[in-house]
Amino acid sequence: MLTFDADHSDLQQALQRLRVDYLGLKERRRWYSALVCGVLVEDGQLPEWTDWSAPPPSGAPIQITPAVDAAIDALFGTDPNTVLHPSAIAALGNPKRVVIDPLRQAGRRLTKASLCVVANGRRWDIPVSDPGWLWNAGTPRTNYGASRAQIKHSNDYGAQQGILCYMSAEDLFDLGPTTADSTISTHRHNCQHWGVQTLPGRPSAKHPGAPPQQPTPSCGLNNVQCAAKGAGQKGPGGPRALIPDTLNSAKRLLAPGSFDRILEDANPDNNPLPSRGAMALVVDFYAKGHGYALNANRLLQLISPRHLAMLFSP
Repeated sequence: MLTFDADHSDLQQALQRLRVDYLGLKERRRWYSALVCGVLVEDGQLPEWTDWSAPPPSGAPIQITPAVDAAIDALFGTDPNTVLHPSAIAALGNPKRVVIDPLRQAGRRLTKASLCVVANGRRWDIPVSDPGWLWNAGTPRTNYGASRAQIKHSNDYGAQQGILCYMSAEDLFDLGPTTADSTISTHRHNCQHWGVQTLPGRPSAKHPGAPPQQPTPSCGLNNVQCAAKGAGQKGPGGPRALIPDTLNSAKRLLAPGSFDRILEDANPDNNPLPSRGAMALVVDFYAKGHGYALNANRLLQLISPRHLAMLFSP
């Protein structure tokens, strides 16, 4: 087992390196989705179908939002005393556990200068430059504005702008390997089941009664909105990866080639991926609550070697 020691300055550098590399990706949310899927696959929560010529495995009845939150907590959750000054902990409401995520932000701004901190169901945008907050090295400033509701992940894993596709593993398998691969790789707007339908809009308190009918890009298999930004507006959508095991099933699995499709969408310019070494330092520093005798292989407990090689640079 490879072990090493690290102090708070090493943790700070690792977090900043991860953030810089993450910001270099064109579609950052896609890489984030692939990272989460890697954790869920290794944990056994999300089956991965790896070969079109083999029958698909049974899907799992996964609830995406709590599953994603648990995966991110496994990567970035820690005891507040690991990195936060006591006054910073008090400012967060004295949580028992916090998530310090270098890959997401509290507001709409995404910069190299801040990290997302989640505690007690709320989130803050914390400047990296303030040593009191993240490095336990002094009394932090507190004028960062109000916290916000915790990050929601559902759209990233849905059909509207995410990676979900309603074509079932059962139907894709019946097409045969070549046709199935070509079908799932086709742009959503060229899918035989995609089209604009006139469907009821969302209910609104401002407009009592039945919601108005409006043109909606949707999937013909179940009339659920697909690859759209708003009523009647086309959006590019995401690569099709997360699928039901049978038509209209609530169980999900990953289709063959899902990581390739998601990561190609995330990084079409082939920019440097986040550092595996930096990630290994962060996840074990957080898990141990200190930087002594860190295990660089803990990351392998969370993500398989094959997926690690796809998600991170050496």
